[in-house]
Amino acid sequence: MAEKQSEASNPFPLRIILADDNPLDRMIARRVLKALGYSGDEVCNGVELLHAVRTQKYDVVLTDVQMPEMGGLEATRQIHGYYPPEERPFIIGVTSENTGSDRQLGLAAGMNVYLTKPLQREELAIALSQVMQPQTLNA
Repeated sequence: MAEKQSEASNPFPLRIILADDNPLDRMIARRVLKALGYSGDEVCNGVELLHAVRTQKYDVVLTDVQMPEMGGLEATRQIHGYYPPEERPFIIGVTSENTGSDRQLGLAAGMNVYLTKPLQREELAIALSQVMQPQTLNA
């Protein structure tokens, strides 16, 4: 797992977890996050993601939609079932599929934002800017 984002390197620190089964996609996401001043923990599927969010508080979940064992859609549904709205992390779904119906499925599952691969710095910056104000973030 990556080290926790330090407050010194970003005035708006976020505790982020990245879930993606593809090592190349994780590397790209890591680089984009780093370019924005963030780092995060990493897991390879939805089962690992659920375990992580139940044992550690995260402000943001950045998850691939299609993964083995459990994809991001089902993981998002379970996160919504596990956390009340005020404690739920902001969920950003990421996929290589770029159709309106896929986006609708992601949003219907409870994802706050739905982005397509390859992950773009500007798009992720906009998505992260939608996260709650610093005083309401999880510690």
